[in-house]
Amino acid sequence: MTVVIQPGYQPISDSVTLLTEAGDSIITERTNTLKTENPDEQPLCHARIAHARNWISGAIAASDTAPDYYANAPDNTLTYEKWKPLSMPATWEVTASGGDVNYCAIAAHTCGTDLVAVAVDYWDGTVWQEVGEGFPQDNSPIFFIFGGVSAEKYRVRLIGNTAPEIGVIKFGRALEMPYHIFDGHSPTSLTQQATLRQVESETGEFLGRSKQRTYGMGAFAWERLRRSWIDVHWPDLQRAVECDAVFVAWRPGTFQDVAFGQVDGVPIPSFIGLQDFMSVEMNVKTRGYA
Repeated sequence: MTVVIQPGYQPISDSVTLLTEAGDSIITERTNTLKTENPDEQPLCHARIAHARNWISGAIAASDTAPDYYANAPDNTLTYEKWKPLSMPATWEVTASGGDVNYCAIAAHTCGTDLVAVAVDYWDGTVWQEVGEGFPQDNSPIFFIFGGVSAEKYRVRLIGNTAPEIGVIKFGRALEMPYHIFDGHSPTSLTQQATLRQVESETGEFLGRSKQRTYGMGAFAWERLRRSWIDVHWPDLQRAVECDAVFVAWRPGTFQDVAFGQVDGVPIPSFIGLQDFMSVEMNVKTRGYA
């Protein structure tokens, strides 16, 4: 997994308000939290979520495309068909009008095994401006985070000798959770599961086992979310995950864990019995592993 944060993010202290059962406020101070200069953005210890109602779409252009691959394949979240450039270095570009963009999410790729560096740019009307560059160590999802920009065109640049495959590329404005995840979260890389078929003899002897499919299961839970925030932001996510995949970078300022997959069920918030606070859980079934 790879999280790439735009240069310019500086560690600052950040306070968070906790509530006792009686509703009294307790202010705690964290000094190792990364936060942008924009006061409207959440600290990077809070999750970023990319879903179908906050990413953009538009006309697609690739530098070139190898035979039996498709330049527009990364524009949707179906991962079987992919784009692969014919030559390197290569670019993949989306043209879209309006809207702030502060992330680029990439999945179903081989940039890690092909030793390819990945950079993200936007067109300022005159030249391309880079907002981040990363060197994936494996083929797990990549999540670029940068200050919000509004541009006509955005692109991914691939630098290396071997052309990789890429199945999903998304740009958009992330849903930034107003509260962070505490204990009980399992890193997505450690949630690998498999559907197995065991073969045994009539007397119970072990004759073999086959692995039918593999997948991961990321579980994300948030507490103390204000009802007013839920009403504004959560319905869009619920509608988005009904029919499309989702990216979750659960604590991008600290950990490289990024989940990409489909939810098992629509996440429904519930009251926790303290003022108007609600909690919600979301389970994401991720792509299989080798």
